[in-house]
Formats: sequence, C-alpha cells, structure tokens
Amino acid sequence: MSPMAARCFRLIRSIRRAYWRSAFTILVNRLVLAEVPLIFVAFPRLVQDADYLVEKLRPLIPSSITPEQARRSHGRTADASLARVGRELNRARERQPVATDPASSMPTLLELDNIALRRELVRLRNELTETEAARLALARSLVWRRLYNRCRRTMRLLILGAL
Repeated sequence: MSPMAARCFRLIRSIRRAYWRSAFTILVNRLVLAEVPLIFVAFPRLVQDADYLVEKLRPLIPSSITPEQARRSHGRTADASLARVGRELNRARERQPVATDPASSMPTLLELDNIALRRELVRLRNELTETEAARLALARSLVWRRLYNRCRRTMRLLILGAL
C-alpha cells in the first residue's frame, strides 16, 4: 500500500471514530433529557457475576422480585461460554503489542469473527467425534447381532440334528 493510501485510511478511521463518539454523546444526551434511566454495565462481568448485575439493575427490578429470584433467573439465562472475550481474546492478543489508544484496545470485527470461527470448529470437531463413536457402536452391535444369529442357527441345527 502506498504511503498516501495509508494516510487516507488512517484519516477515514479517525473520522469514523469521531462520528461514533459524537453519535454516542448525542444519544446519551437525548436519553438524559428524556429522563430515561441509564445504567452502564461491564461486559463480560454482567454475564459472569449475577450479584454485580442484580446490584446494577436494582433500580429497574420490581420490588416484588427478591435478589435470590433475580440471581436464579440470571443463572438460567446467562451463558458465560457464549461471551467472545476472556481467554479467547487474550490468546489472540498475546502476539500483538500493547495498544496505547483505548479505541484500539477494543477487539476488531476480524478478531471476534476468528474467535467465533474457532469456537464453531471446536464444536463441529466434537460433534464429529460423537457421531463417529455412535457409528462405531452401531457397527459393533451389528457385528454382534450377526454373530449371535449365526450361533443361534448353528445351535438350532445341532439341536434338530441331535433329535
């Protein structure tokens, strides 16, 4: 890539960041003016820590719902294994230098897609292993059934021949 194209891409990236910062500021400002309660929660902690989420959402949770009920509901619905962060993202970033810009410390769409693809590959490999094991078990049962039927026929012939 030419130096001019690289500068152009950097300029476009900085314009996009400025646009999204401005759009977010406007959105938050409008919600505050409309007196909509805003609660910011940390991801992935909201999935991993039921007490944290219940405490943060306490102003919005009806008083008829106890914290224990809210925790049980969180336990039924939250699945930390689906969060695309943590170990997977750390593994992907170990090979990269430490970023100084906070916006660049956020995972890129490519990183997130690669993590999701790796997770899907693991799931498919596990499914293939289970399917292969089931196929082998079925093949073994067919072999045993054939052997059993042969023994039964042989025994029948021996018994009939002895009479």
